[in-house]
Amino acid sequence: MKKLIQKQAKDDSNQVLLIRPGKLKAFKSYFAVMWKETQTKHNKRGPKHDRYTTPSIMASLELKVINTHMDSWQQVYENRLGIDFRQLEQRIKKILADSPSPRLAALGERSKVMKFLTRYLVFVDMIITILPQPTATILKRPETFRTALNCFENNTEELLHGKKFKMATLRKITPIWQYVTYWLSKDPNYSKANIVEGGKLSAGGRYKNLDINADLKTFFGLVFAHSIKTLTERNSKLSEPFPAEPIEVKLEDS
Repeated sequence: MKKLIQKQAKDDSNQVLLIRPGKLKAFKSYFAVMWKETQTKHNKRGPKHDRYTTPSIMASLELKVINTHMDSWQQVYENRLGIDFRQLEQRIKKILADSPSPRLAALGERSKVMKFLTRYLVFVDMIITILPQPTATILKRPETFRTALNCFENNTEELLHGKKFKMATLRKITPIWQYVTYWLSKDPNYSKANIVEGGKLSAGGRYKNLDINADLKTFFGLVFAHSIKTLTERNSKLSEPFPAEPIEVKLEDS
């Protein structure tokens, strides 16, 4: 990861990881080769060495960092983007109350959904920061976040009415990826960047669900796992509102 950030941020004295406009395809190819080389080296050490070091497991383990600093992260998004979590909670409450499972609108269950929403926003923030211009269009962060929030509500409604919403899984990494995939497939800019694949029949006649490109999913999982502690420590020190600007994703040494 250290080699990767140095390559992608070679013109940036702050060493901030960034995929520049028009470079996403080349980046995916470069990362795929680099990750394959890394895996080959690790596999020589045996399966026991790698059991707890897959990107998915690493990212899952680091979710606890957000969980233990939930108030801090919500305060950051209130200050930076003007997100009113109390108002947002009422919107979520209505969605849950109007669903086939209205009991989910109870405070305890609703609180779990709001925590899940915060974890989702951190992943959205990470992707917007690393890939701020997926197409020729220059994005406006507040509008992009607004789209992400709308997608969260719409996806929740669809899952609830399709009886596919599983409260018990919200603390895991899998539903976060599913919600992020939904957002990336619906956002007018990110949906054009070939980040999400599937959603159609394969050559063998089987339907392939929408999902983030495997290499990019691995990459974002690694970035999250290696940077979330540093970002959370920085956020916990912020008590005053500050101007809207991207959160810099800086990786810890690995």
